[in-house]
Amino acid sequence: MNSLSLSKNMQQKKTPIPTIIRNKLSELKRRLNSSSRMLPSFVIIGTARGGTTSLFNYLSLHPHIAPPVKKEVAFFCTHFQKGMAWYRSHFPVKGDPAVITGEASPYYLSHPKAAIRLKQTMPDIKIIVLLRNPVERAFSSYKNIKKLGLEPAPDFKTAVSLEKERTAGEEIKISGSDNYYSSKHQHYSYLGRSIYHKELQRWFSQFPEKQFMIINSESFYEDPVKTYNSVIAFLGLAPHDPGPLKRFNESSKGEKLNPEFRNQLIEFFKPHNEELFRMIQKRFDWK
Repeated sequence: MNSLSLSKNMQQKKTPIPTIIRNKLSELKRRLNSSSRMLPSFVIIGTARGGTTSLFNYLSLHPHIAPPVKKEVAFFCTHFQKGMAWYRSHFPVKGDPAVITGEASPYYLSHPKAAIRLKQTMPDIKIIVLLRNPVERAFSSYKNIKKLGLEPAPDFKTAVSLEKERTAGEEIKISGSDNYYSSKHQHYSYLGRSIYHKELQRWFSQFPEKQFMIINSESFYEDPVKTYNSVIAFLGLAPHDPGPLKRFNESSKGEKLNPEFRNQLIEFFKPHNEELFRMIQKRFDWK
């Protein structure tokens, strides 16, 4: 076998780098030049199961929005201890000053410390909030957690009945430590994460009203192009035609919500919704 054949043979037998190692090397490279990377001009803070993935993907179509490495960086809720170099490593390198970037981490809205952390880091950032009918959001969240294999309860009503017991004391633990992560709070707060006025109160205490854009998820689903254009204007960008827009993460499969239990949840959320409408000075047609 000549040297050329031997070289080709060795190349063919070369073991590929495992994906996990390749990803780690890529992350390390990005962290090394993190100081040259952009910070987001906007963040979509929630709500989970409210259309954040769809809106993020639509905004990424705009020629002056450069998306991060992934949609959910989740720095201000679950990865804060990793530091700003880690956070910046997820965003594009600085270039055209007309280009901005942003991220969408729907757990931010519910996390007890996310608002104050973001305020201390990027006080002028623009904040986008999608709010879905709380009954539908809670049920959709349950179905998603069930699909992920994280929900052992046999049905939604049982999961809701276990919520208080499961999540008791978790917000206090989160608030008391920068390193404490609560899977129970993130995954099992079906009703708690649908009481929007309590969540928004934390954010409104940190940022002025002009930095928020509150969107009704149902209106967004009905006319995504109209919402897209409104968000683009809110971000101060030039109008842009995104073309046909498909909905992401839409699912009608699986368990159906019992009508009687739905009515019970509607009654449960009524006073909370009224408090929300008073707070944001607009009403949504939630039934």
